[in-house]
Amino acid sequence: MKKINLFAIAMLSMFAISCGTSFQDDTNTLLVNEWKLSKLASVENVNMPEVDSYTLSFDTVENRAFGKGNCNRYFASYKLDVENKTIKFSNPGSTMMMCQNDNAESQFLSIFDSIDSFRLNGEEVEVLSNDGKVLAIFTKNIAD
Repeated sequence: MKKINLFAIAMLSMFAISCGTSFQDDTNTLLVNEWKLSKLASVENVNMPEVDSYTLSFDTVENRAFGKGNCNRYFASYKLDVENKTIKFSNPGSTMMMCQNDNAESQFLSIFDSIDSFRLNGEEVEVLSNDGKVLAIFTKNIAD
């Protein structure tokens, strides 16, 4: 009986460690790549000019996220909580150039207030609200 309990504890420990490692791997993948927007949930992509020009990247030294919209660049601080599997953005800002479709860019930038976590699916990352709703989908930017 004692051997069975030790075996069960060992198996549960390995499962817990592998789950943590998987999220850590996903976190590393998220932070070291540049991502291009492929879908913004709040906007039909036909109304979103040059949807693939919107990007998301991370500076892991300064804990800053940054990227570009259709014509402006943006930035924000981020806090990653690996234990709780969350990512929060704060102190967002952007350049203020006059854009043809300010509304689409404003909607894109507004999602950063609602992002709570992310889910990596192969070459895509979905950013999620605290209720699990997909706010946007980004695809890994493969350099030409």
